[in-house]
Amino acid sequence: MTVKIVRLINGEDVIADIKEVRKDEDTPGAVAYVFDKPYTVQIIENTTEMLFEAPAADTQPKKINDLDLKFYPYVPLSVRDSVVCSVPNVVLIYDPHPKVMDKYR
Repeated sequence: MTVKIVRLINGEDVIADIKEVRKDEDTPGAVAYVFDKPYTVQIIENTTEMLFEAPAADTQPKKINDLDLKFYPYVPLSVRDSVVCSVPNVVLIYDPHPKVMDKYR
């Protein structure tokens, strides 16, 4: 299983088992990607907290443990568990943080 997170051109983040589709074995580069068991990943903001402007020195970056992640089926109306995505729609592919992988599994 090669689970990756894909940032799409529309800004969505999709986590899935990613496979490349190639023209043939000898031609380098993918022509498309297959997303197996894809889920959209969203960071849910805590709206119950009040935000106050503070000096830049007082701000701390959020840690992965502090994020509330929600997973939604990427293609909920599909009969299949996989979809094909064309290469031009993909901006970035990266390895998910181990805590994100735990939530995905």
